[in-house]
Amino acid sequence: MLVHFDAYIQPSSQLGASGEVTVLDGGSEIVTVPFRTWLVP
Repeated sequence: MLVHFDAYIQPSSQLGASGEVTVLDGGSEIVTVPFRTWLVP
């Protein structure tokens, strides 16, 4: 699986966000991966 993400970033927006992605198989959770984003100049 490949995921592309493109976004417009407001000036002076260096703070990130956190989240998680869960893979499901027939409604059953297979794996959950937490992540945190940040902006690098």
